[in-house]
Amino acid sequence: MSNDYYNHGGYPATRSAGTSSLARAEFAALAAAFDKLPTMSGNGLKLVRVNAGGTALESTSSLDGIAIGSTTPAAGAFTTLSATGNVTLGDAAGDTLTINGTAVAIPNGLNFDSGTLAIDSSTNRVGVGTASPSHRLHVTNTSDSGAVIRVANTGTGATSLTQTNGGLWLTAQAMNTTSKYTPAVMFGSTDTDFTTTNPKFGAVIVGEAADTYSVDTNGGMSLAFFTQPTAPGAAGNLIERMHIAAGGNVRIGGAGAAAEGSLHVIEGTSGGAAPNAAANTLVLDSAGSTGMTIRSPATASGFILFGDEASSVVGGVQYDHTTDVLYLRAGADTDMVGVAAGSVYMNGFNQSLAVVLGVRDTGSSGATPSTAADGIVLDASVATGISILTPNNVTATLRFGDPDNASAGQVQYNHSAGQINLVAEGTTRMSIASAEVTLASGVELTLADVTPTTSLSAGFRAIPTLSNTATATKAGVGKCYLNTAAITINNSVFAAGDVVGVYNNSASSFSITQGTITTMRLGGTTTTGSRTLAARGYATLFFPTATECVVFGAGVS
Repeated sequence: MSNDYYNHGGYPATRSAGTSSLARAEFAALAAAFDKLPTMSGNGLKLVRVNAGGTALESTSSLDGIAIGSTTPAAGAFTTLSATGNVTLGDAAGDTLTINGTAVAIPNGLNFDSGTLAIDSSTNRVGVGTASPSHRLHVTNTSDSGAVIRVANTGTGATSLTQTNGGLWLTAQAMNTTSKYTPAVMFGSTDTDFTTTNPKFGAVIVGEAADTYSVDTNGGMSLAFFTQPTAPGAAGNLIERMHIAAGGNVRIGGAGAAAEGSLHVIEGTSGGAAPNAAANTLVLDSAGSTGMTIRSPATASGFILFGDEASSVVGGVQYDHTTDVLYLRAGADTDMVGVAAGSVYMNGFNQSLAVVLGVRDTGSSGATPSTAADGIVLDASVATGISILTPNNVTATLRFGDPDNASAGQVQYNHSAGQINLVAEGTTRMSIASAEVTLASGVELTLADVTPTTSLSAGFRAIPTLSNTATATKAGVGKCYLNTAAITINNSVFAAGDVVGVYNNSASSFSITQGTITTMRLGGTTTTGSRTLAARGYATLFFPTATECVVFGAGVS
């Protein structure tokens, strides 16, 4: 205010004259003004404000939401609070700063505790552990120990996966099978030596859309894993190493290819047909040789086992490093087939016997095979053998060969002819049928037994005999019928060259009867017809053809 004594700035005004009464009035006004001030005693560190009536000043512990000391602030708030220079809020570690506004504008950025939390308003980036964030959220740790980012749920774990589960979301807008990648989890390095890209990433895990996300029912997502080889160049060279398809199939290698099985390992493109649906759980694919390795200690075994709902092991393959034997297992038989260096053992054959192929049938004979015949050995405590089963219109063959001739010797069974053929150097030398043995032309049969003693010995010089027979049969060739009554000869029973003997083993004569045979002659004559053989007489029957018989001998008439 201003008056005769003070100007608008509050300084004394210059007057040309004054009276004592005026001075007394001025001092009275000053005294009245001081009376309006609150007393100082008991009001330390308080604020002064105009009272509600506007007639005096009063002290207060709070003013429009500002508290002094620990006093609760009065109701009210600043419409605008502006402070310049350095501002300190609170004076103790436990003080709390509450901002109830829905928006806080910090046009020049914000830095808490020298980089603990920094907001760069010019780039809209937030840094944790750095005052110079290079990405939307940049978290820096100066130590290799301890978690850098931790996402924690203080409640119990979720019982199912839903859209509302807590966690880290990496999403992109309007994804499809072309614009397919979500934000990625990238691994890399920073270094002052990098001059083109810093940091430089070397591995990536990223989601990949398998649908066009245009309706609520779409949302297929695959997951791809990339790594970068050594010395990839300044531009880098990320290569997809593993892919988990939306349907669950997993591919390792073969960037961009579709997995053709539950697990498809691709080292190269084989160009082969798609794997069989019954055997595509694991698919190994390569442009060259490929395989699978099972490594185990020298005192243990490696296994590939097959199981079902009843048993975890119903078959398998086992390699026993202690004996260096590969076993094929079936059911409870753990050594159905054993493969060692140079030997194959089947059905528990004695592996101490050095054979090429050893097969045990039932039990064991206990014998040791000859080293000259230990290629294939059958061992059993019961009768055993080898069967060659073929259709009944073909020939089965067992061959013997040498460097000069792969079929130097053969044993054949001709099912059509019902005979065994012995073949030497490509020519059938002997044929054995059900009722005869035939030697090829020019083949000689050499008998090693020069003193045969029974009718079963080759070269036996006695005549085998047959019991009393009413009608002669092919079985009589080379033998003698011991008859006490007539014997009949029929047509085409015997072949050209056959010889049959007949002895009258009675005290009276009987007839050698011409049955259906065309001609029966008395030897040394032109007489034909049935012949009579005297008591104790002996007749020889020779067949020039299958339809003619010549009878001669002692007592023949």
